[in-house]
Amino acid sequence: MLLAEVKRMKGDIKSALNLIRDTPELADSIQYAVALAYAADIYQEAGIMDTAYMYAHELVVNEDILNKKTGYSIILSPEFRSMLHPDTLSRYYAEYKEVLEAYFDDNPNEQALIQESMYNYQTHERKSIKVQEEKKVLLWVIVGFAFLVVIMAFVILYMKYKNRNNIVKMREKLDNLQILKQELSQATAPDGTCEGGQIVSFPMTTMSEQALRQQLKEELMALYNQNNDVVTPQAILESEVYAHLQQLLKEKKPMGDALWDKLEETVVAASPRFISSLKLLTCDKLTTRERHTALLVKCGFRPVDLTILLALTNGAIVSRRQKLADKVFEQKVNVKVIDGIVRLL
Repeated sequence: MLLAEVKRMKGDIKSALNLIRDTPELADSIQYAVALAYAADIYQEAGIMDTAYMYAHELVVNEDILNKKTGYSIILSPEFRSMLHPDTLSRYYAEYKEVLEAYFDDNPNEQALIQESMYNYQTHERKSIKVQEEKKVLLWVIVGFAFLVVIMAFVILYMKYKNRNNIVKMREKLDNLQILKQELSQATAPDGTCEGGQIVSFPMTTMSEQALRQQLKEELMALYNQNNDVVTPQAILESEVYAHLQQLLKEKKPMGDALWDKLEETVVAASPRFISSLKLLTCDKLTTRERHTALLVKCGFRPVDLTILLALTNGAIVSRRQKLADKVFEQKVNVKVIDGIVRLL
């Protein structure tokens, strides 16, 4: 009998069935109830529900209250609910309640122990749930902190890259400006030679971005201040396309797309380095709109003339000139300054 229970606990139900078979019938009166309980458990676990019910029912009708309690606990298990009629189940529940009350009346200490065990279990369960929730919160905090660290690292790397990229761009603009100044000096020198000497390169590693921006502004402003009396080349003023534009202004009509190529050819013929110089100042990031705006400025047209020729509002014209100035200076300056520099080219 005990060996059969050991086999059941180890999961060897087949051996347990072979050992428990006919055991209750062979047991003496002292061991009979224990044999019934073992047999009911083994047959129930083996899925032989009718035999398990038979042995459990033998315990229920037994006079001993402990045997009744054991029998009812087996019969009222979930596996038997589909086998029993609802009225029978209700009767068994009522009888089981009476058995438990009688049992605890006879054993008050055990009832207190059970209540204490339930209280301890519930307390442990609440603490376990609280610990699990705290772990979840801690995990989310760690994940959130790690996410923020990754984001901050990306931001720092991006800012470093952006700063380095800006420094490279500033140095490139300053180098381009030195080339432009040398070309202008060479173009205006009486003997056709350059008076500026060699081009000064601004090392990226020796100047900060702010210093490079200031240097660029100073160089461009110096170029503007030294040549603020530039007039429109006569070749442009006497050209056919310029006369056509003047006629459009009188008639208050905008330019057609076909005129842009003729206008650019005329400007480049009068100032061969005009487009290349613009590209130098903007690091070769000159847009079509900016090039068109610069061509009209080079021809000496006023902002009010641009509003007619481009069919735009005064605000739109100011915005175009400002964007070109921002691209050249890398900061806000008066649009009149960019007009003067464009006329120099």
